[in-house]
Amino acid sequence: MALNCLKLWLWKPAGNFPQPSVFKGSIQRFSWAARMSSSHTKVDKSSAGTDSKQDDSKTGTNRKPGVRPEHDPSKVQPHAVRYNSPKMKFVLQGVDLTKYTTVPIPYPKTGGRGWDGKVMNKRIGGGAKQEYRMVDYTRNAISEEEPLVEKVIYTRYDPLRSADIALVASGNHKRWIIAGEHMKKGDLIKSYGNIPTLPVSAKAGDAHPLGAYAAGTVVHNIEMFENEGGNFARAAGTSGTIARKVADRVIVRLPSGREASLSKNCIATCGRASNVNHGKEHIGSAQRNRWFGVRPKCGLWHRKTGYNGRKIRPPKPLVTYEKKTQKSLHEMFDT
Repeated sequence: MALNCLKLWLWKPAGNFPQPSVFKGSIQRFSWAARMSSSHTKVDKSSAGTDSKQDDSKTGTNRKPGVRPEHDPSKVQPHAVRYNSPKMKFVLQGVDLTKYTTVPIPYPKTGGRGWDGKVMNKRIGGGAKQEYRMVDYTRNAISEEEPLVEKVIYTRYDPLRSADIALVASGNHKRWIIAGEHMKKGDLIKSYGNIPTLPVSAKAGDAHPLGAYAAGTVVHNIEMFENEGGNFARAAGTSGTIARKVADRVIVRLPSGREASLSKNCIATCGRASNVNHGKEHIGSAQRNRWFGVRPKCGLWHRKTGYNGRKIRPPKPLVTYEKKTQKSLHEMFDT
């Protein structure tokens, strides 16, 4: 009955028909084409009467048919980019990520929505404003004979990661790094590049190649490949353990319990990552959880208590991380 009344109301004569502008506004609000056009720059109406009639060959613009002159396809448009990684947020702001800076960068929030405005994660929303700090995960030395000595200016809390970060300086250069467990203001940390014959007695906070450590040494910020920065054990309180050495490879037991075979030249920092008690911290209130940007969840989900036991699975096999180098052309044909 209600549907029939709605049809009759919509198809009444022109006197009782709703204004076209109402439908036009609603259609533009929910249509994909309108969102695409709304993001472009507006053209001044005073000059539109003369400039819009000019031919493209006269103005010197090279564009495809059907593309408006004011639309530059070479520029990154926010409506056509997915926020797959945090770096894309800075690209849309015009931040040059190739230039390192210790100044905090504004970190925009998605609110759990994707590039099209639709909700992709219902658990994300709100939260306090955050700023991003460029953390340098590389700890390379100056040379094999001379280590890089840096002084810790101070350590601080980072809102975008669980571990604390430290501002270190060497000469006129400053950078953010992952802070060690007992790292404090005024400490001198060194980054070595050589692998001695005998294992080194490493100091917490110093960085050495994996081949320089003795078996059983606890390390964090471990590189997967040489000179590419740490990939493993960067979260708060995490660490890996050097299990054994096999030829030019070092077997490291990762925080997950899995063993990884890495190159002996990969750099790792001695000791555990800072903020060890991060996992024991209690939120305390629902409002504080909202400050972290976490929305409440449905009550139908229940945590497994372990009452019915758990599956006992065998340990995962050893995984080897090494870069695959492509053979040269003549070697491919010779084989």
